[in-house]
Amino acid sequence: MSNSIYKDFNTNRQALDEMFKTTSKETIWINRFIPSLFSNIKDANAIVLKIKTGTFSSRTLTAKEHIKVINELKNLGFNDLTYTKYAEDTLIFDTFNDTKGCLVNVYEQIKLLPNKFKIVLGVSFFDKDRVVIVKEKFWESEEKRPKGYHFIDDLT
Repeated sequence: MSNSIYKDFNTNRQALDEMFKTTSKETIWINRFIPSLFSNIKDANAIVLKIKTGTFSSRTLTAKEHIKVINELKNLGFNDLTYTKYAEDTLIFDTFNDTKGCLVNVYEQIKLLPNKFKIVLGVSFFDKDRVVIVKEKFWESEEKRPKGYHFIDDLT
């Protein structure tokens, strides 16, 4: 499961520490998502989905809704997308294409789905913004550190 680097870094650092204390997992994937100032799909390469509950309110997707959206988009032929959790929301980005505007077709299809979604457009690069936090270093030196891996103490 992925988690987000979300808003306040100090809170995130504490949250990551707590996750490591309460889980037996040795690694945690995290994602960074930067919302667009202007909601223009041509400037975005990532989408965060929430369920719209009112004019200005929204809620997070349940696990069933998350899976349903993924299955519907896969049935429409969007197989190269990565669907992950961003905090409690669903983050969608193209696994093989980081160019801006690469999700125009996905965006149009999401608007046609029966659920009313609040769509947040932004930027999240698959290779740069998706990293692994590990409990213990397994690399011998900085030169041998695998790309995208960070030790929990690196984040202080």
